[in-house]
Amino acid sequence: PQLGQTVEHFTKPKRAVNVTFLHCTATSNPNFDAKQCHDYHVDQLGWSAIGYHYLLKTDGTLQYGRSAEQTPAAQSGYNSGSLAISLNGLNPSDFNAKQFDRVVAFCNEINAAYGGKMRFRGHKEVAAKDCPVFDYRGVLGLDANGYMTGSPSTPPAEIIKPVPMVSVTGEFAQVGKGDQHPHVAWVQRL
Repeated sequence: PQLGQTVEHFTKPKRAVNVTFLHCTATSNPNFDAKQCHDYHVDQLGWSAIGYHYLLKTDGTLQYGRSAEQTPAAQSGYNSGSLAISLNGLNPSDFNAKQFDRVVAFCNEINAAYGGKMRFRGHKEVAAKDCPVFDYRGVLGLDANGYMTGSPSTPPAEIIKPVPMVSVTGEFAQVGKGDQHPHVAWVQRL
């Protein structure tokens, strides 16, 4: 597969893989694609290639990035034995149902290729970053350990519906009864 080519189906790499990390591109440019991401990673960051194996465009098209046979450059200290998928977007409102439907289908293919034993994690689990900014656990229907349960806990339409926080005072956000912001879900999980 070539950089930017559309991914039709998952092909299991020969190298050992035991975890798939989800990321977001940190840009609101709806036209951002694997080639632009590659150019940014090479020209601006000085990497040898795009860091992700797959990039999911805003229109729901999944593109090839770095070869899945190569270790990614996506989550420092956790690249070995991993796959990296990045969805295009910076803010929670940048993501849409086409992206979520495609990432769910693709992650189901990955999970099936590994006998239902693939672990899925967000970049923010291993780095001091808010990446990905969407509720990947809800989108993929992950259990507490990062394994797919077969049913998303929240429909994508609900995940992308922007709901503001009630108020922010100093460094503390205040939430009220009925608030549905992603931060509320995070506090509930804690």
